[in-house]
Amino acid sequence: MLQIIKNLRDDALGNELCEIRRMDQGSSQWSHLGLVNAVAFEVDAKVSLRGISMYGALDASIFQVQIKVICKDDCLIEESKEFSSNGSSNPVKITFSKGVMIQKNKRYDITTVITGRSTLYGTNGKKDVQSTGAKEFNVTFFASSLDKNGGGTDRGQIPILYFKGPLTI
Repeated sequence: MLQIIKNLRDDALGNELCEIRRMDQGSSQWSHLGLVNAVAFEVDAKVSLRGISMYGALDASIFQVQIKVICKDDCLIEESKEFSSNGSSNPVKITFSKGVMIQKNKRYDITTVITGRSTLYGTNGKKDVQSTGAKEFNVTFFASSLDKNGGGTDRGQIPILYFKGPLTI
C-alpha cells in the first residue's frame, strides 16, 4: 500500500518514466551459462529506478532472469522475472514490482542471471547519458566487479535503465 502511495505521489509531482539508453540494438550471440551479467552506475540526482531492458533473441524465446540491485553489500531488490523475446534486436522492457530509491552520487550495481538459450548483446555502450525532459539528470556507467560474463561499459546485456525523477522528497 505504501508503494502505491509513493507511486501516486511521484506521478503527481510530474515525474515521468525516463528511459536512459546506454546501448541500442543488440547483435551477435551472448552465452550466459548461469554467469552474472552486471553493470554499475551513479546518478547526479535522487531518482527511483523502476526497471531495466534486456536483449532477447531473434525469435520468440522465453527467458527467466534473476535481477538484483545492489549498493555496496546491501541488496535493495531481488526479483525473478520471465520475459519473452520480441523477435527483434530491440531490447525488452522489464519493470520492477516496486521502485528502488537511488541516492545521488552513490555507486549501484545491477546484476542479472539469465536462464535459457543465448541472447543478443549490446555494443558501443555510452559511459555518460543525460535524461531528457524538464528536470534533467545524468547517469554515469562503470564496469561492475560483479560481472562474470565479459560485460562492461562498452558491451553487455543491460542496455536501458528506467527511472522516475529527479525526486525532491
